[in-house]
Amino acid sequence: MIGTAVVTIICLLAVFLALHRLMTMRTAGPYAHHLSASLLCFGLGKLARTPVVSDEWIDGWFHSWSGVWNVTDYSGMTLGAVGAIFLVHAVAGIFGRPFRKLLLVGSIGAVVVGMAVTFALSPVPHAPTAFMSQDFDMTGWFAIYWLIYLLCLGSSSATVAGLAGRAAAVFRPGVPRIAVASVSASGLFGSAYVAHKVVNLTVEYFNVWPWYSAHAPQISLATLACAILSGATGLLLMLGAAVGRRVGRYRLLRDRIQEWQDSHAHAPDVFLDEALIPSGSSWSLWRSTRDPVVAHRMLVELADSKA
Repeated sequence: MIGTAVVTIICLLAVFLALHRLMTMRTAGPYAHHLSASLLCFGLGKLARTPVVSDEWIDGWFHSWSGVWNVTDYSGMTLGAVGAIFLVHAVAGIFGRPFRKLLLVGSIGAVVVGMAVTFALSPVPHAPTAFMSQDFDMTGWFAIYWLIYLLCLGSSSATVAGLAGRAAAVFRPGVPRIAVASVSASGLFGSAYVAHKVVNLTVEYFNVWPWYSAHAPQISLATLACAILSGATGLLLMLGAAVGRRVGRYRLLRDRIQEWQDSHAHAPDVFLDEALIPSGSSWSLWRSTRDPVVAHRMLVELADSKA
């Protein structure tokens, strides 16, 4: 129960952080948006599969007017697969091996359509379940549904682990290396989750190792929690480094904003645009630090005014 509560809190924080980044980082590159979209999908996907809340409350309410069961399981698994695709494209782009945008759109479309069709054709929408791999036979469309999900997660996790691990090997010891290594560890834990699911499904299909099946939910939760914690650690370290650079720009602007404004008053021809000079308020200066060019422009114009 405590583990579920901790994971839920982490997922809520991840969702809020991702939404904030998507709404405020309008000038960021595509890989930053892919990373935020991945974080949002993972957070929402895990929240959709929160025990009791999803199985009893949301699924029961949804079935009362639609007649469909287990929509939260489908939503959570699909969001997890889509988040994995976004993460692969973000990591590949950040580490210098970008994929084409068409591949991103095509992969997401294929996974969403494939999982929707196989879910609808399987017996899962017609009966309630708390742990679908135990309550339904792994045959037919249900097996294909799981195959799509696990192939997507497995290939994505392995790719992220490999790309991030290779990048971490060339970093110097320090915070950036720890951050990248954390992302690689997240990919490894994701691969461990996929391996666990394959073993669990095999065990249940052949009806062996009942002790493994009995503890499968706890193992799933543990591996997912480790993957989320590792990924969150890496993202927080990267975010902390970015915030540190932004604080440095803020201090530079705060210390020299008055000099910048005075220089503009005495030599207006040197400056590009008065409207681009922030006011002296703390909030205006902090907002200006979002663009690193502002501080650089200030230093250049101050140097030109003294030439």
